[in-house]
Amino acid sequence: LMLGTALGTSSCSWLDLEPATAVSPSILGQGEVEQLLTGTYRSLQNDPGRDTWVLFDMRGENLINTYLSGSNDFVNNEIPSNNGTLLTMWRGYYKAIYNANTTLSILSNLEPSEKNTHIEAQARFLRAYAYYCLATRWDGVPIIKDNTLENVKRDKQSAVFNFIKEELSFCIDEGQFKLSENYDNIFTTTNNSEIIFSFRNNTSEGGQNLYALFTTYNSPMKGSWFLCPSPESEKLFEDPADTRNNTCITTLESVSETYIIMNKFRDFTPLIVSRIAEMYLISAEAQGRNGLNRLNELRRSRGLNPYNNSDIASEEDYQKKVALERRKELYCEGFLFFDLIRTNKISEEVVSMNGKTNLYLPLPESEVQYNPNLNEYN
Repeated sequence: LMLGTALGTSSCSWLDLEPATAVSPSILGQGEVEQLLTGTYRSLQNDPGRDTWVLFDMRGENLINTYLSGSNDFVNNEIPSNNGTLLTMWRGYYKAIYNANTTLSILSNLEPSEKNTHIEAQARFLRAYAYYCLATRWDGVPIIKDNTLENVKRDKQSAVFNFIKEELSFCIDEGQFKLSENYDNIFTTTNNSEIIFSFRNNTSEGGQNLYALFTTYNSPMKGSWFLCPSPESEKLFEDPADTRNNTCITTLESVSETYIIMNKFRDFTPLIVSRIAEMYLISAEAQGRNGLNRLNELRRSRGLNPYNNSDIASEEDYQKKVALERRKELYCEGFLFFDLIRTNKISEEVVSMNGKTNLYLPLPESEVQYNPNLNEYN
């Protein structure tokens, strides 16, 4: 469904965006723009690869290697610039941006309509999400609003975030969302009140089977058990009243062994990008102690007692409680490491980062070789 299929077939950089054999957007119409939008969804779901969905939980030590997996560069936070997964992520996100840009270019030549406005909103949302993923992983990255053959420079992370805000201001409308009374249901079906946006992750679309990373070969999923919860993250779910416990971490029995597994991904379940619980946590954090009601609403929905004002010694203590709740609520949903970056907690929380100053991923070696301008900023 994606036009310009020669994108991945040459030796050029992924930022050398338009192959000579690509069809010009100017001659495409309504049918093609709808196909391209579908291709953008599929590209963003699949092309950055499976590991990107749990990258920040590996780097933040929510997840660790098992004895079956051997060493993992991302768990160890020893990531060389020639790491193949690194390149897959970079190219995958820019491939999705290429498709979104092409979609928007075609739309600019079509008659305005409510349907096309809706398509534009979706394309711009997907492009914004791709840039969010790039900026949180690599810091500054090139902002490409129109596909180009130029060797582009990087833009600073602040500029990328400002661009994301511009995109979202166009495409986000109010919706009716509320905290789910059944935490487990959030991750097993799209029919719940919590999810703001997710990828369907159907097998017909080449979906991502993340559960195979966490379950064993003895399970119905025939998994690899390459990643498992860290001992520190197991301690997060020791309160018997917390309804999130078994959804996040559970055990799997075999004939000879008991395995501890991360349990949020079941088969090809939806890949959640945003849900209302995160908005509650953002509100609680941003308001400081004035946001206690938001924090308590979330805790009540998860079976926990609310905090009283007397339980909070200071603003710092309050923010620690919010951060802890955020780590539990969004466990293995791809937030932890960047949360620790933005709150300046990496050195305190991540043992494998001791003595390291580069918090972000290195640029893929092959991309820099082809385009040395990536070492420079606009």
